Amino acid sequence: MASGSNKFSNKYITLSLLFLALEYSSASSLTKDGIAQHRVKLVRNRRQSNCQDGEYEHEGIFCCLCATGQRLVSHCTKNGSHGECKNCENGMFSSHPNFQEKCELCTSCDHTSANLKVKEPCTPAQDAICMCKEGHYCNTDDCRLCQPCAKCADEGIKEACTSTSNTVCNVKTDGSNIGMIAGIIVLIFFIFIAGAVGALFVWQKRKLRGTPGDASTGGGPPNDEEMQFFNVPDIEPHLPDIAEVLGWRDMKDVASRSGILQTAIEACERNHPLDCEEQTKQLLRIWVEKHGSRSPVKLIEILKSSGKRNKAEKVMKIFGL
Repeated sequence: MASGSNKFSNKYITLSLLFLALEYSSASSLTKDGIAQHRVKLVRNRRQSNCQDGEYEHEGIFCCLCATGQRLVSHCTKNGSHGECKNCENGMFSSHPNFQEKCELCTSCDHTSANLKVKEPCTPAQDAICMCKEGHYCNTDDCRLCQPCAKCADEGIKEACTSTSNTVCNVKTDGSNIGMIAGIIVLIFFIFIAGAVGALFVWQKRKLRGTPGDASTGGGPPNDEEMQFFNVPDIEPHLPDIAEVLGWRDMKDVASRSGILQTAIEACERNHPLDCEEQTKQLLRIWVEKHGSRSPVKLIEILKSSGKRNKAEKVMKIFGL
């Protein structure tokens, strides 16, 4: 009986050891497989793009971006490779890695009467940066036109003019303030007299022609002959409002009727793609530089002659005419 019990105990121990050996073998195999799988995953994770500047997808193929200062000529034919890229032509640039087929046009600092000069020239990898000439300033981030610096009289300069800020003059003394006030009063008096004389002249002219004011104009705005007797306003502060009234299409028509070259009109479109408001402002500045102090009267004349009397009247309201 004791012998049978020992045999049973030995068999049990043997089976237990065999079971533990199988478990260890299985665990070891899983561990090894797990390590192998982990290593495969690391290899896959390490399989990254060879493109230094990034990549883009074209027809299911991942191509490397062209470098800064270049443009795309043709796409690649296999993943992780470069297509054909070409350096930007003179007067063009691209400031970021890209896959564009055309470079951007460089900004010009040579606009007539804009009082700008080149701070940093245009390169294939960077657009030109403009700054104001000496004696001029511009206090906006995107400066297209620099204004002359103010000049201080006897009171002296408190802060000198810089390329980004106007001159600040010292506060005048009480005596000089009194003189200034007196000068302003005299100036206003002479302006009033001149306006009265001009109005009288126009009234007499209407009377001689037998066309009273209310009957001839119906209470409307003054005609072109009458406008020459008004003080012509400064158009520069009103450019944004006038540009909003005109719009890009009518501004192009005004420019064409005034002899502005088509290349100048197209340059405004290229400088501000998809931004009709900025295109209109830039072309309007070019038009003002061409016509000078007669710009307000000339603009109203062209609008009237081209059948846009409604816009002409809106422009006159902006000028207070």
